[in-house]
Amino acid sequence: MAKMTIGEITYEGTAVELADLVREFGALATEQAVVTAPETLKVGDYAKALTTSEFGEIKAGEIVEITDLDASYPDDPHSIEGETETKTCYFRPQDLVKVDAPTKPNAPKPKVGDIVVITANTNGSVNKVGDIGKVVEGEYNDEINAAVQVTGGETFSNFTLFTEMRLATPAEIERYTKDAEDAQRAEVFTKAGRKVDEYKKGDIVRYLGNSTMKGSLAEVEEDSEGYGIRIITQPSRFAPVSTERPEDITPIAFVESRVDAK
Repeated sequence: MAKMTIGEITYEGTAVELADLVREFGALATEQAVVTAPETLKVGDYAKALTTSEFGEIKAGEIVEITDLDASYPDDPHSIEGETETKTCYFRPQDLVKVDAPTKPNAPKPKVGDIVVITANTNGSVNKVGDIGKVVEGEYNDEINAAVQVTGGETFSNFTLFTEMRLATPAEIERYTKDAEDAQRAEVFTKAGRKVDEYKKGDIVRYLGNSTMKGSLAEVEEDSEGYGIRIITQPSRFAPVSTERPEDITPIAFVESRVDAK
């Protein structure tokens, strides 16, 4: 009789019997490996953490969205990046198991005046996926779609389904507001036949910078374009002159439209 130990158990039998036993154990291990092999993850999938993340921010049992599959440094096994609504961290592939996407509550339907992000475009709208715009009054607004005006975009064929837009985040609203202000500012110069931030001697501007003269009117001392706009802050015999950045002044009246300058 021959003996063979597997783990902590010793088996006895003939050489043929023990060989058959080895084959059975091998087949069982292969079968278990196939059954328990983790499902391959891809970016956008959701997964449950089976253990704490690399730096401890995300605990076992939390659900994360996969955002990167090759986020680690060379030789670092924590190659998968996952995030919750407030945290981001890194895992080894074996630390995660794929789960269904969590059910999210129905988002409120955007209303006129809301800033939204376009998430899809299946109705032929001129608005593109990723655009940020404002829901505006429109002749064809109804229960399923509304006009969304994107800064610099078309004012026709800009209807988007409510199911293909979402409310913008605070950061996205800030970006939209800045883009809208920049576009409005550019339009002022364009209508006057000038380049953006092109000033001429005699233009009247309002100072917006952070000083005691904030909000006061000033006169441009010399033609200038871009940075380094010289303005007279207090018209007098000893008028102080300062050099300002374009973002610190805004045009009130161009010299061509000043009655007193003609």
